[in-house]
Amino acid sequence: MNRAERVGLHGSVARLLEESGGQEEESIFGIAYHYLEGEDFDKAYRYALESAEKMKQRFANDEVLAYLRNAIEVAPRGRQSEEGAKRKAAALKRRADFCRGVGDLNQAEKDYRTILALLEASRDLKALVETYNGLGETYRLKHDYRKGISTLQMAMQIHRKLDLPLERAHTLSYMGLLYWTDSQFDKALDSFEKALGIDQELGNKHYMASTLNNMGLVYWSQRRYHQALKQFTECLSLYEELGNKEWIARSHNNVGATHFELGQYAESVKHFRESLRINQQIKNHKEVSFNLENLSDAYRKVGDYASALKTGEKGLKLASEIGFSERVGRILKGLGLAHLELGRYSEAEKYLGEAREVAETIVDRELKILVLISSARLKCLLKDHRGAAQLIQEAAADIESIGDEKSRVSLYQIEAELCTDEGKTEQAANLLDKAARLAEELNLGEEIFWLNLMRAELRLDLGDRSGCHEFLDRARESGLERYILLRPTFHLTSGKAEKMAGNLDSAKRELETALDLAEKLGHLETVWQTRYHLGKLFLASHDIERAYQELKGAGRLLAQLSQGIEDEELRQTYLKDPSKKELLRELKTVAKQLIGEAAAR
Repeated sequence: MNRAERVGLHGSVARLLEESGGQEEESIFGIAYHYLEGEDFDKAYRYALESAEKMKQRFANDEVLAYLRNAIEVAPRGRQSEEGAKRKAAALKRRADFCRGVGDLNQAEKDYRTILALLEASRDLKALVETYNGLGETYRLKHDYRKGISTLQMAMQIHRKLDLPLERAHTLSYMGLLYWTDSQFDKALDSFEKALGIDQELGNKHYMASTLNNMGLVYWSQRRYHQALKQFTECLSLYEELGNKEWIARSHNNVGATHFELGQYAESVKHFRESLRINQQIKNHKEVSFNLENLSDAYRKVGDYASALKTGEKGLKLASEIGFSERVGRILKGLGLAHLELGRYSEAEKYLGEAREVAETIVDRELKILVLISSARLKCLLKDHRGAAQLIQEAAADIESIGDEKSRVSLYQIEAELCTDEGKTEQAANLLDKAARLAEELNLGEEIFWLNLMRAELRLDLGDRSGCHEFLDRARESGLERYILLRPTFHLTSGKAEKMAGNLDSAKRELETALDLAEKLGHLETVWQTRYHLGKLFLASHDIERAYQELKGAGRLLAQLSQGIEDEELRQTYLKDPSKKELLRELKTVAKQLIGEAAAR
């Protein structure tokens, strides 16, 4: 068959398909192919773009790029020079936007620059602005802020010749995002506020919602969580009006995450569950795995460990299936923390070890820092001071490299624990003071509460009752009811302080409250410590039988916890801790007294 016949037949097939089923998805791909082979370049161009859009909805990235390449190649054919250049620029813009979205930033930059060259003599100022916007956003994603700003400033110069307020708002939003990523938060907010003003004047709720979301992200980055919550809540209301399920789900997640940072964990659970429900409905698997991770963390914070573990395992399975490695690592870290708090130390070590492997494989420094800090906490609990110190040193180097100030607070806390165990109380106090100042600066509510407890405990160890009460009062004021996981420790420390002051009835009430809360949570480490101090309290009031029961219960829990430590050397290190050895001595002494009393009777 000669070329002319072949071209003619392809054209006939294309027209037949177009007439018989042109609206069906599979027909569109066939039509695109046959018009291309039939050299009807106008229709080949149109259907190539349409096919690319269909493939984009299927997440078939290679096919998207293939159809866009076809559109780019045929765009100028059979057209006048200026019209062909415009069509090619439009097709290149689609590819540039797509490549930017999937992370191929070098190709995106190349395409945007090609478009600028094609439009150099063009009067299509709107197309030029859109191209500068896309190129500016590409530079933001490449962390080249200087080029990003200069590119967007070119767009702003063109706006002086245009009366297109919506396009101006887009440019302002891109500038806001760039300033936000570069941590120039005041400039970011200024840009977003100007964009929001235009959006409101135009009454465009979609762009209003998007801008409010971006403003929320800036406030979040500044740890101004109340302001962030206001923006995210307004954004959610607008998306609900618009019926945009994807962004309703995302906004619920943002609202939930902000409640989480404010220590309002029950509220965060509610919003995470709603986000999960919608994402499951629209089959957004990546965000479902994100929801499950967040929900697992929130369940843990309200003390619902059964739900935390179940949800976390479900999220881990899904994230593994879809290859979402970042979420896999973070869910593993969360599961490790849950097991650590429940006193399941071998399980905690297993999950944290797997999380570290993921962090190192995907080169996620932030995740690695979180895992190292959690692992160091575990080593501290097991009294493996050398192991904890090594992990701290490793985490400190990564914290310095990325400037993670929040993790620096946690690092100071662990270092203070090690110093306290080693009797370096002055050094511990200095570290806790540094951590507290930084936590206040960063507005870290839970860390502030926790640090006040640690400072109260240190004052108690030094025999400073007034100092202990001062820090306990600070902790109470910062949200005793809010931080559920730390409440048992608060009442335990308070009970020890009352006992030191000779207020045995008050001490008993505080310790019994601590015991009740810790048992409900399943915090076995706190339970045995509380029973141990209750035993000592009953000894002080000469109630030998009750003292024996509490000390015996503490001893059994200690044995249970130690049996869960697979490494024999670590088990022995854990048991050789002075407080545990003292418990065993007290138990033997009380047992002998009970035997003596029984013999006397």
